Amino acid sequence: MFKVGLFSFGLLLAAAVQADGDHKHEFAADINVFHDVLAPLWHAPAGPERIKGICDAVPDLETKATAIVSSNSEALRKSVAGLKQACASADADRIAGQFSAVHDEFHRLID
Repeated sequence: MFKVGLFSFGLLLAAAVQADGDHKHEFAADINVFHDVLAPLWHAPAGPERIKGICDAVPDLETKATAIVSSNSEALRKSVAGLKQACASADADRIAGQFSAVHDEFHRLID
């Protein structure tokens, strides 16, 4: 019975950690540095501050996407270029949509 309780506690703790957005992955180092910029923005609450943070991060995302050599990052780089254009438009919906595309391309890269 103690083992079942301990196992259940472990599952609950793991769920709590993941709910906080504090998650770890085993990426190549060049991919991990991109993820380190992307993840906090992706998990940030929606709103003007998130949009500003996304656009402020574009130069860093560009640099880190270009530095990925462990996988073919061409589609990811193109999606970040699209995000740069969206940020220039100052249209929050367009920015959010393009940021979602960056996130999707990142997942294609790692899957």
